[in-house]
Amino acid sequence: MFRGFENITELNASNPNGYGFMFAVLGGNDSGGGVLWAPQVIEAAQAHGLVLLENGLLIDTHNGESIPEGMLPRKPLEGADLVVFDQNNIEDPNRVLARKSHSGNLILGTSDKAKIREIPGFEISRTSGFETLELEGSNPAVLICNEGGFQIGDQLIEKGDVVYLDAGDFSIIEFSSACEVFLVTPTADPAGPTKYL
Repeated sequence: MFRGFENITELNASNPNGYGFMFAVLGGNDSGGGVLWAPQVIEAAQAHGLVLLENGLLIDTHNGESIPEGMLPRKPLEGADLVVFDQNNIEDPNRVLARKSHSGNLILGTSDKAKIREIPGFEISRTSGFETLELEGSNPAVLICNEGGFQIGDQLIEKGDVVYLDAGDFSIIEFSSACEVFLVTPTADPAGPTKYL
């Protein structure tokens, strides 16, 4: 289920635009049939002029868009339809939260070393500092640069850049400056709902 987030980063001299960093990783190509929004997200979106239609199209009425003829807004989930979704209110933060100060390199995955142990069909790890990143040649990878910069071939990858590498494109990446890079790689987990371990 889609969840809404608010950037609460404070403006200051080193971050005058209030830059905040967040990314989402969706499962494989079987993740199913559109986005479902929690009722409170639909309500909050409407306050900002956003209307989610039954076909998944998002209309921004504050930007002058209107709902096309014959299309209807998606009705909020209720009753039994809503009950089937996990109401994640983070009662146990240790199960779902990997704080930068406490987690190792493997943030999410099936390994005992993962801070968040679940089966989503991919792993997320964090690399930081002056390191050499070795990629497994049989898997594609996505690199998300949050701090610093590094070189891949003739391309300079900088803060905020996202890179997709096909299997075997590069096996070793050396960071020439202190970087923070998130690495997303697929796993051989069977398709299906995410399961906590």
